[in-house]
Amino acid sequence: MSRRRKVATVALYLALMILSSTAWSQVAGRISGTVTDPTGSVIPGATISLSLPGGETAIASQSSNEGGLFIFSGLQPVTYILSIESAGFSKYLVRGLKVNPGIETALGDDLLSK
Repeated sequence: MSRRRKVATVALYLALMILSSTAWSQVAGRISGTVTDPTGSVIPGATISLSLPGGETAIASQSSNEGGLFIFSGLQPVTYILSIESAGFSKYLVRGLKVNPGIETALGDDLLSK
């Protein structure tokens, strides 16, 4: 294979990778929010989990950061159940959380109560 053909092949592969990642980003969605208590104070380290309706096992889970923020990205455009738990607070559930393609679903402040 000539050098020119190798360069063209590599360029084609790179173009296909870029196009496929761009197409995926237009299909996938995001969910974000901030975990707070009733006084408005952020709650770092809260456990946030996503599950599908009818599912018992979380398909994704993470902890809120030091500012109480969480972000789930690369999500399929379906309906989810989001749960937030932290010691000393009641479990917070959001059912029927719809993720749309290419759009961020911003929940804002998710209040945990005692």
